[in-house]
Amino acid sequence: MLEKDKLKNALAYISSGKRGEARKLLLDIYQQTSNDNFKLQSILGLVVIPKPNPLATNKELIKICEDGMSIAYKLKDYVTQAYLMARKAGYLLDDVSIYIYRRKNINLALDWIDFSLESDRDKFYELTKNIEDNEKQAETLFKKATQIAEQNNRKDVKANILMFLGGSYGTKWLNYKMEHFLKSSKRAKFSKCYLLRRFNLDNYLIFSRKDRKKIKKYKQLCIKNLLEAIELSNSIGDEINEAHALFDLVIQLKTMYSFRKARKYLRQAKIIAKKHNNTGLLTRINEMEKIIRAKNKDIPNYIEGEIRDLNRK
Repeated sequence: MLEKDKLKNALAYISSGKRGEARKLLLDIYQQTSNDNFKLQSILGLVVIPKPNPLATNKELIKICEDGMSIAYKLKDYVTQAYLMARKAGYLLDDVSIYIYRRKNINLALDWIDFSLESDRDKFYELTKNIEDNEKQAETLFKKATQIAEQNNRKDVKANILMFLGGSYGTKWLNYKMEHFLKSSKRAKFSKCYLLRRFNLDNYLIFSRKDRKKIKKYKQLCIKNLLEAIELSNSIGDEINEAHALFDLVIQLKTMYSFRKARKYLRQAKIIAKKHNNTGLLTRINEMEKIIRAKNKDIPNYIEGEIRDLNRK
């Protein structure tokens, strides 16, 4: 099959929600082609497909973004370079969540007084450095990407960057809460109480005023950036991107247990997805409706190893 045909089929698979099949074709192009244009197109397809294992790091996707950034720069396609910068920043911050959890699971002696093994101590400091480096890199990438989009007057790219930036603040919100939950066994037990999370009582029973202020700031910035992405996409008539921004906002609101607002924006996303017959997005919307209906009681327990195949269709 010719590369252009593989690319065409892969994009059709993505549109219809068959992300597993799309990923196979795109990886084949990415790994085999010597044509920079085809390789860049395959990269742009790969970065929109969720990774099969939510607990795996984004090492592969980060490398794919870096390759795409280099090719885009070589082709003087600076707006695509900016888009991939923002994608990479999002992946770096996703990995921070994984590093925080791994750091907590390092064996310590005498309840956090000292490390039980020298190798545990080294791993702890390595993970801490990874967290700090990723956060600094992500901040720099977001700034550079935003500058490029604004310099080129590309509102569509700016909207995408705002989506990733909003998601990054959502990740920071979640990471900050998770890290504080994991600081003690008592807090960790509280964090498992559904009613506390459902009505956001954990903010008042577990966190200090200073912590609550930071949590509120991350939440506000998350929602603000995503709403700006929705508004910007709408202003330029990019309804598909608007629907994706709406769906991203729903994901964050659902995570924050703001179900009424999540349902409102999900309905808007569904209207647009139906209008454009976007099967892939409709599939994700239908799955999200079930999660919201169950009020987060039917979410895969990734920590215990439960993996649901997000690429099955």
